[in-house]
Amino acid sequence: MSGANPIITAGLKSLTLDQVAETLACDRRTVQREIQRGNLKGFRVGSLVRVTRAEVERYIEARTMTKASVKV
Repeated sequence: MSGANPIITAGLKSLTLDQVAETLACDRRTVQREIQRGNLKGFRVGSLVRVTRAEVERYIEARTMTKASVKV
C-alpha cells in the first residue's frame, strides 16, 4: 500500500484526537468540533477521547467528493 497513512495501517483499533487530526490533516480542535457536532463519533476511555479507525474511515468516505459534487 504505497501512500497509505501509517497510523491507519498500523493495526490500531482506536486513535487519539491527535492521531485523527494527523490522519485528516487538520487541527485537533477541528476533530473535537466534529465530535461535538456529531459528525465524528468518539468514545471516552477515562478522561481521554478516542475514535475508532473504522469511524475515521467512515467519516472520510462520507465526505469524499465526486467530480459531480465539486462546484468550480
